[in-house]
Amino acid sequence: MRSVLLALIFGLSTAVSAGQSPVLSYDFDSGAAGPAVNAGSGGSSTMPLNGLTLSGASPNGTTCLQGDTALAIYGGDSGWITNLASGVTIAFCIETSGHPLVGTNAFAYLCGDQTAGLFRCFTDGVAGPDSIMFRGGGLADTLCPNSHGTQGWTHVAFVYDATGESRAYVNGSRVNTVAQPAALAIVGTGTFRVGGYSGSIDSLDTGQFMESFRLYDTALTDTQINQLAVGCITQTYSLNSGAASFAVNGVSSSVIAPGQVAVQTGASFAVTMDSNVSPAAWDLAYTLAPTVSLLGGGLGLPGGQIVNVDLADPSLSFFNNVFASPWGGVPVSINVTLPGGTYGGQFAVTNPASAAGYSLGGAVDLTVAPCLGSDFDQSLSLPPGWSTPGGAVSWTVDASGTPSVGTGPTAALSQPNYLYCETSSPNSSASFGIDTCTINFATLSNYKLDFDLSRIGATMGTLTISLNEGGTLSTIATYSGADPNQFQNGPEWSAESIDLLPFIPASGAASIRFGYTAGGSYTGDVALDNLSIN
Repeated sequence: MRSVLLALIFGLSTAVSAGQSPVLSYDFDSGAAGPAVNAGSGGSSTMPLNGLTLSGASPNGTTCLQGDTALAIYGGDSGWITNLASGVTIAFCIETSGHPLVGTNAFAYLCGDQTAGLFRCFTDGVAGPDSIMFRGGGLADTLCPNSHGTQGWTHVAFVYDATGESRAYVNGSRVNTVAQPAALAIVGTGTFRVGGYSGSIDSLDTGQFMESFRLYDTALTDTQINQLAVGCITQTYSLNSGAASFAVNGVSSSVIAPGQVAVQTGASFAVTMDSNVSPAAWDLAYTLAPTVSLLGGGLGLPGGQIVNVDLADPSLSFFNNVFASPWGGVPVSINVTLPGGTYGGQFAVTNPASAAGYSLGGAVDLTVAPCLGSDFDQSLSLPPGWSTPGGAVSWTVDASGTPSVGTGPTAALSQPNYLYCETSSPNSSASFGIDTCTINFATLSNYKLDFDLSRIGATMGTLTISLNEGGTLSTIATYSGADPNQFQNGPEWSAESIDLLPFIPASGAASIRFGYTAGGSYTGDVALDNLSIN
């Protein structure tokens, strides 16, 4: 039965697509002289390059759009009058490793229309080295940090959702979310430019390449952005689709990585499975080990599907063990509690519309351990085992951006929640404190405390991080004042890492205390996200 089931679940093929029709769609494959052919529904059927060229090697082995330092141009003219009344998605592949200023300031406009409220995307400059900014059109700035540089081709996407947020993505994974005005129309009187911007001659530069440019007049979903990224980078993990969707605590795989979820021992987590195929039989394969990438033992199948559970692992098991349960056409979510360990899982459903009759969902790795930290996304309460020390003001789990202007982040780095100190009166000079759950240092492998930190505000105080061993505190790091590289609606977070090896407590167990002394006014809100102990 097991060998038959393996063949049924994993001998399948289903193509993925964004599911929407782009307004502008350029693959830049029409030869060095151009013009670039537009396969989208808007603008001209061809785009004159105005001095840009089609050359180099794109991810699919054909030509791509290339800039030239010596040119004073405004980019390719799409012939499309900017009219984005219901949202927008801009996505493209970019490669900049050959630019002489990579890592410092390789400024260039990538696309936009000056007449549409200075609506544009650009590299570096105020965005910071090897980062891209989505700006103008009445929107708050949306940063895509560390989105290009020396790493070769990457896929970058920006989405404005008219319900009131913008999102930035790198290689199919969301890296930033910014609150925005709702129902904002971005409308111009001029034509939209690609590889440049109508308001400046700083177009795509020498050593900067673009491929697979797409503009939609609607907001694509996370899953659809994931699917767009496949043509730009080597896909190594299967993706969710309408036919088969799998998530743990709302997390699933991206194009190049499994979903990563960590829960504390004894805590339950939500396993959600969904399919638009009805009726459909289904099963969930899992191992007592992480999933594997296409390059690390995964099985590649036609249509972009990849078996990421390790079929060779002796612990391979199945939730149903047979395709016996009808799907019913509605999502299924179950709360599960597992003993400590590492798990990998992937989901499959029968699908008569696919060539093989089956569809695969994404892959998720789950770690269950006594105390691993938190991304604060499970609820608006403190994580299990965390507490406020006596005499201290408690930190707050929040999801909507700190309420005071000019201080704190506008959103979590990983959605939806983060942990912060609210320094409005009467707590403008207060002492805040939070203790994590107790860490068994014998269970750690890297002895690292990693977290994202936001320090924005004119009266930022001092954050002191200590080990708390039975009430005895040992300081391991201190942060004072605002981070000069952070500002609201721009870079709002920094990734921090502290080596715990020099501080291993004699008893082998301790919590970590985050103590914060506010700076004297309401503009001192400090915040944490994505805290992990490993």
